[in-house]
Amino acid sequence: LNLNADQAQRYIQRTADVMKELKYVAGNRLSAGDAVAQGQNGDMAVPNFEPLYPDSDCSAMSATWRNSLQSLAWFMRYWR
Repeated sequence: LNLNADQAQRYIQRTADVMKELKYVAGNRLSAGDAVAQGQNGDMAVPNFEPLYPDSDCSAMSATWRNSLQSLAWFMRYWR
């Protein structure tokens, strides 16, 4: 039971650390010309996937990961 509680605590702490880092990046590192700021008209352009290997099929993952990338873009826009 202690191991599970410790794992949960580390997960929560790491998640909080990542949130702080993203807030810092959004607040201090992004300029008005960045892609996040370009989405102020409501259209968020999510970048295309590029394969790491020639035989990889990025279109198979594009549909499932697009929502995650868009969520991250909106998160960055919120903290901007």
